[in-house]
Parts: sequence; C-alpha cells; structure tokens
Amino acid sequence: SLLDMYKVQFGNNAYWFTTGSMIIQSLLGAPALAWLGHLSQPHRLGRKRVILLMSVGTTLSLAVTAMTNNAYIIISFQTLLALVGAGTANMGMVTTVSAWTTDWCNPSEKTTLFSITQGALFGA
Repeated sequence: SLLDMYKVQFGNNAYWFTTGSMIIQSLLGAPALAWLGHLSQPHRLGRKRVILLMSVGTTLSLAVTAMTNNAYIIISFQTLLALVGAGTANMGMVTTVSAWTTDWCNPSEKTTLFSITQGALFGA
C-alpha cells in the first residue's frame, strides 16, 4: 500500500513527510482555487474546459502513483498539481462544478441540484 511505501522510504519521518506535504498542498491549493475561479468564467476558458483540465490533472496524479514506487516523486508531483488546484484533494473541481450549477440552473431548482452534486462529490 501507499502508506507502507512511505514508511519504508521515509523511515521514522514518514508521518512528518506525509503530513507536512499535505499541509503545503493545502496552502498552495487555496490561491489556485481563486485562479481557477477566474479562469472558469464563461468569457475566459469556461467551466467545462476547466473541469476537463482538472480531470486530466487528477488522472495524472493517479497515474504517477500507479507508475512509480518512489514516494518522493509521488509527493512532489502531488504538490506540483496542488499549485493548479488539481491532485488528491481536487477542490478545484468542487468549486467549478458549484459555479457551473449556479450559472445554469433555475433559482427554484438550485437547492435540489446542489444537493445532488454535493452528495455525488462527497459520497453521501
């Protein structure tokens, strides 16, 4: 498993490497969300293109994890993807899907559609 690989390669510092990288990824991801919101506006790239780019980034994150056994490469790549809002947390996708729902649904249907998308995103 991934955690076993981290334990073997990082040794006693596995907890600090993984937790530290997650904190850094969260801090890098916050400005990326604002940038993605800016890019996903209809007169710029648009919501669908940003969702497609986020899907490619998430796929790359999973592909690197499947293709290498080097924990340093995996964490580095996930941290780089956090710069553009992609990666393991993928909050950029949640933000863009929410904005897309706001743009295209009728005001009377917003509660229903937000409930459906949030339930699908968070596995409810």
